[in-house]
Amino acid sequence: MRSFIRRCNHCGRRIYLSIIASSREQLADRITYSFEIQCPHCRNYSYHTVEDVFAEIGASSVPPGAILGGLIGLVGGPLGALIGGADIGSRAYHFGNNFYEYLGNLRNHYSHHVTFSNL
Repeated sequence: MRSFIRRCNHCGRRIYLSIIASSREQLADRITYSFEIQCPHCRNYSYHTVEDVFAEIGASSVPPGAILGGLIGLVGGPLGALIGGADIGSRAYHFGNNFYEYLGNLRNHYSHHVTFSNL
């Protein structure tokens, strides 16, 4: 991750640091808690503390496994939905046919017991 100071006190632009640290505590160990830095844009000096330093997450800080997992999910997600949808559709079709057959058998079984001629 790239470390930077949000704003130069004079020109307001970001100041990127060449020091690599994974936390503010580690940054304070490598440099002092408060420090003076020259802005590369306006060339003015200003005082800052490690509390003014932030980390920028870039493409280089993303682990390759996360990228690979995202690609697998991107391809596998729609494929899984298609396969799962086809399976569910097939089961619903068979359930509907079986239920319709069951109702037909019920009707045939009880048709001689029930007559609707009195209605």
